[in-house]
Amino acid sequence: MPSEWQMDCLTSRIRSLHLEIGRVAEKQPAHAATHRIHGALRSILKRFDRLLDDARRRAVPDQVRSVSALEHTYGVVAKELTRVTTMFRMCDRVDSPRIPFEILRSLSHLASIFAGAPVDIVVHLSTEYNYEITSVSRQFERYRWTTWWHAAVASPDGPDRDVLLMIFPSYEVGTTLLHAAAAHELGHVLAHRMDAEISTAVGNTITEVLEEFTEERREFVEVQGVPREMKDSSSENAWRVLLYRDSLITKWIRETFADLVAARLVGPAYLAVMDRLSVGQRGDIFHPPIAVRRRIIKSYLKRHLRHVFVDPAWRDVKQGEAPKPARDVATRCGSAICERALEPLAALLVGLNTPLADRQILADGVRRVADRLDNLAPPSLDLSITNIGEVASAFWLMIYASARYRVSIRRYAAFCERYGWQNTTEIADSALNSMLLNALQNLDVKLRWESTR
Repeated sequence: MPSEWQMDCLTSRIRSLHLEIGRVAEKQPAHAATHRIHGALRSILKRFDRLLDDARRRAVPDQVRSVSALEHTYGVVAKELTRVTTMFRMCDRVDSPRIPFEILRSLSHLASIFAGAPVDIVVHLSTEYNYEITSVSRQFERYRWTTWWHAAVASPDGPDRDVLLMIFPSYEVGTTLLHAAAAHELGHVLAHRMDAEISTAVGNTITEVLEEFTEERREFVEVQGVPREMKDSSSENAWRVLLYRDSLITKWIRETFADLVAARLVGPAYLAVMDRLSVGQRGDIFHPPIAVRRRIIKSYLKRHLRHVFVDPAWRDVKQGEAPKPARDVATRCGSAICERALEPLAALLVGLNTPLADRQILADGVRRVADRLDNLAPPSLDLSITNIGEVASAFWLMIYASARYRVSIRRYAAFCERYGWQNTTEIADSALNSMLLNALQNLDVKLRWESTR
């Protein structure tokens, strides 16, 4: 049975966190989305405070059932408090003036298209080098907090609005080109929406590959034993991928699907961002090996967007590291499933609108953007935006064309020389990021302008 001191400590932590969330909420009056998250977390903490207080009052030291109930409540509340703390930490630092808030409305338009419902986006600056978009409503659902979430976001004007939390590396906040990774992260939003279609599309592929590896998998199990006997972490990951076959569907396949979404929307620009984000990373139970992912993306571009794939501007980006043969059967099996799933997954993306589809239209758009950048002008000046679909197409075009401009060695070198930045390319990169940021924020401005005319 927890001592009175332990109970007091837990109660104190609950109430302190409740006060801290309230303090932070008061500092962020401009962020309605984070207010909804903070409100839900504070309601959860109030509930835990009452549960703990009720259990303490009902506890009778000499009654086993009463003591057991108190111990159970104490353990549950302590675990849930850790989860609340994690969620609160994820929502912290979203008020930094360093964040390019101007593009969040445009990103919200894109996310709404992928989610099939209105959503809001907020940004969290992280000290880790990671770019990620997390659905707050799904996170609450995993924790079984849906009651409090629905109460916090309920709207009489329509369906509940989800909040997508965009986690961005704090020391790359000015690198707007990194938002090419948003295509991949929003691909996960689309994957959640198309869960049944994806499972149906790759079901036969998974079955066929697993059957081909049946004997090797059996031998692997016999040789390796159980995970706790393994000293090599990669073997343990391989075991987990092998043991929990559903992970190949829910993790690796969906990661591959999100990669293909990014390839369709921003082409090799996503490969460039992947190289930057994945330095020193290897595959794990959540992600196929980087080299395998690159190979799948390049195969997709070569088959479905060949005019983009053969563009010489992307030569250095496409080279990358050659895949190394996997030593364990689980990684080879999982990689084979992802590679063979390319076409079934690609078929699901045929209807996904992309500015890269038409060769001539893309060439004209790239030329216009490059001409604007050459003259230090925002590349969206001559665009007309009349609906959300056009925001999406223009957003991805801006990302693609600006990234292409940056990796085009001769043109970028001429750009730096024209303005005397050949010895200080950091200034040139800053200017490029500033122009792209201006262009992306203008997309929403143009949409609102047209809607009021």
